[in-house]
Amino acid sequence: MMRNLEPGEERIGASDMTLQFYLLPFLEKYHERYPDIKVFVTNGPTPETLKALAEGRIDFGVV
Repeated sequence: MMRNLEPGEERIGASDMTLQFYLLPFLEKYHERYPDIKVFVTNGPTPETLKALAEGRIDFGVV
């Protein structure tokens, strides 16, 4: 378990369906636990998410 995270940001890429039906509940809990970590979510199809990851525009992708 991660504790004492410093303020910062995470950039996540995910498809619409993954974001809506899987990721949102986890993001809400994460924000409650780590309010000083800003989370930016980009949604798009899997190939676009993988390209963004390869180019370093997101920190991780959920596909």
